Amino acid sequence: MIKKTLKDFFGIKPINLSLENHDIIFTLLQKHIKSDSKIMICVSWWADSIFLSVLLLSFFKKNKLSDQNIYFLHLNHSTRKNNIKDQKFIEDFFKWYNLSIKKRKNDTKPTENNLRKWRYEEIKKESDKKQIDFILFGHNLTDRIESSFMNILRWCSLQWFKSMQFHEKHHILKKSVLRPLINLSKEEITDICKKNKIPYIRDESNSDPKTSLRNFLRLNIFPQLYILSNKQTKTSNSFIQSFQKIYENLDQEIILQNQFEDIIKSPYRNCKFWYKLNTFKSLLTNETLVQILQSLWIYQNINQKNINEVTSFLKNKDQWFKYFNWTYFFVSHSQIYIIQAPKNFRTKTIDKKITITNLWKHKLWKIELDIQENKDIWQTLRFPKKWDKFRNKTRNQYCVNQKIPIFRRSFIPVLEKNWKIIKTFKDIYII
Repeated sequence: MIKKTLKDFFGIKPINLSLENHDIIFTLLQKHIKSDSKIMICVSWWADSIFLSVLLLSFFKKNKLSDQNIYFLHLNHSTRKNNIKDQKFIEDFFKWYNLSIKKRKNDTKPTENNLRKWRYEEIKKESDKKQIDFILFGHNLTDRIESSFMNILRWCSLQWFKSMQFHEKHHILKKSVLRPLINLSKEEITDICKKNKIPYIRDESNSDPKTSLRNFLRLNIFPQLYILSNKQTKTSNSFIQSFQKIYENLDQEIILQNQFEDIIKSPYRNCKFWYKLNTFKSLLTNETLVQILQSLWIYQNINQKNINEVTSFLKNKDQWFKYFNWTYFFVSHSQIYIIQAPKNFRTKTIDKKITITNLWKHKLWKIELDIQENKDIWQTLRFPKKWDKFRNKTRNQYCVNQKIPIFRRSFIPVLEKNWKIIKTFKDIYII
């Protein structure tokens, strides 16, 4: 009988994981998992699986999500005597949560291929039945490197070399798959479990090199590579670190392909380009920034000091801007905007106003607004000034509360009555 259950680790004690890794994993999860998302974690009694379960419960608690949307699935392969013992441990550890257990019938030969096929069939049936949005696996960096080696030996393209990724649509399960631990090595995960006294066992089937090609690589080839990399530990050696950097660069190419969101701009602001950057601040690196600058053709006359300053600014500031190479880098409410425009374009104001005389569409300078309420007739429609008050708040205070970026604050149409702002059209901007 185990001493602790999963419930004992649910937010009682912080996980001893580096803050940077912890924040990156949670930030990536926040991108995908919403308040109504249903997730299913495939669990065993091994360290990566148990740690993933503890981590996800912590994530759900931090973000005030219902743990009723977490489902755990254990697959009993029925290939060895200890499978029953493993199942009992799983039943005890997850007894307070939604747990399903599937046991394989001994009607087929337990080859690696047959077991994989059975696993996928059961995962798909269970995920369809429970209308799961994301299936989570405990695959880690070590698993990813092993898979890359296996694919090279079998012949592969660059796509197959990249192997597992944090998020992808699974070609067999036809579901979105998340791998939160993909940047942590297997030894890092076991160390975290030991430090936090998270119970786990080692898989005995992984001790036989004849079982699979993966086991042969894991037991016979990789230990030699660890030694050749001039380090005796698995948690810190140039072999693993080199692969990690390669994966980061390959994954970064995927991010760069989809991270620029082109924002419609007005010709009246004299902006050459205007983009919202669809990437998380915590994931931004010097290498990423260089790639961004090169893709926008604004990399000239920039040194390493510039790169360090801009990267640090974008990652650590919540509201403000930096201007260099005729380009603005704005940070606003965790969003990054890159705008090439004349200096101080953001401070430009428009001295235009009209009086509303009827219910219909009215044109104020370059924009058209639909006035639909009788109380708005005979009021003044104009653009705001710095000294305006919005419900007893300054213009900047109001815009911060409404998550309106600093470069748009002079271009929000407002309705004035007796020299007071009575309405804002905050969803309409002059870009």
